[in-house]
Amino acid sequence: MSLSLLTVSARVRVYSVPGEFAHADGTPLDDNELRRHATLVSDGHNLIVNNGRDLICKLIGHALGSPSVGGQSVTGIADLQIAKMKIGNAVNPSTPSATDTALADGTPLVTLTSLTVSYPTTSSVRFRATIPVDTQNGEGLTEAGLFAVISSTDVMLGRRIINPPVVVSPGTAYQFDYDIALAAS
Repeated sequence: MSLSLLTVSARVRVYSVPGEFAHADGTPLDDNELRRHATLVSDGHNLIVNNGRDLICKLIGHALGSPSVGGQSVTGIADLQIAKMKIGNAVNPSTPSATDTALADGTPLVTLTSLTVSYPTTSSVRFRATIPVDTQNGEGLTEAGLFAVISSTDVMLGRRIINPPVVVSPGTAYQFDYDIALAAS
C-alpha cells in the first residue's frame, strides 16, 4: 500500500489598484476586476508557521476533543476561523521562521478584518483584503500575516516578507490575495 504525503503551500500576491477602480467601501475587487484594473506589484511564497500547521490539523479534526492552538484552548470549530490579515512596515524585517507568532515589529501598520474567502480550486482557499485608497500613504509594506483569533488572542497561520517593499502611493488601493493550497505527493 502506498501512502500520500499531504503538503501545504501558501502564496501572497499584492496588487495596486488605481483609486477610480477601487471599491469605495474597501471591499476587494473580484477576479475579473483585478485582471482589468490592477497591477501585480509583489508575488511570493509564504511560510506556514508551526501554529498554522497546528490550526490546519485542528480544522481537519473538526476541533474534536480538547485541542489547543498556540497555547489557546479551542472551544469549537468557529475558534479556528481566519479572521485577520495584518500588514507590517518593519524596517528590514527578519526572515520568517516556523516559530513566528507575530509580525516582525509586533505592531502592524494595518489590520484588515474584512476578508473575503473563495476557493479557486478544490484544494485551495484564498483570503482577500484591501488597504483602501489614501490609507497609509508613503509607508513601505514589508510583510503580511494571516491570523485566527482564539480566546481573544491572535494566532498566526503564516507570514510573508514583501521584498522589495511596496510603497503606498496616494490615490491607490492595495489588494492582498493570500492563497493556501493542499497537495498530495
